[in-house]
Amino acid sequence: MVIRFYRVGDFFYKKNMRFLAKIFWVINRVLFSCDIGIGACIGKNVGFYHNGLGVVVHPRAKIGEGCSVYQNVTIGGNGKEQSKNGVPVVAENVFIGAGSVLMGPIKIGENSIIGANSVINSNVPPGSVVAGNPAKIVAKK
Repeated sequence: MVIRFYRVGDFFYKKNMRFLAKIFWVINRVLFSCDIGIGACIGKNVGFYHNGLGVVVHPRAKIGEGCSVYQNVTIGGNGKEQSKNGVPVVAENVFIGAGSVLMGPIKIGENSIIGANSVINSNVPPGSVVAGNPAKIVAKK
């Protein structure tokens, strides 16, 4: 449900109807305790499980098609890199476990798995399984 409200808000954002986009952002924020920034680029078939409870996505973050995002995940900047590229880019078919934090100008390779409660602050190669704080590669697919 949370993704539907995001998509409607994103539609209005792209049509330069910023006030209406903001209304749908507020609906997500109030109903689902979810903060998906207006302008975030989220691909098709992305699942925000448990209604995206506690999920925070930076307005310039990119999430590829087919990703799974569980509750209490943060995908955002690190406060240092304020350029357009200062936020995470998540490739296709990535699983992001509950409580994970992805921050800064990083790239998460396709078909990767981010373990629950992991902190990712560097690039993750495609097909990797990472876990921990800070996250380390624990397996390759």
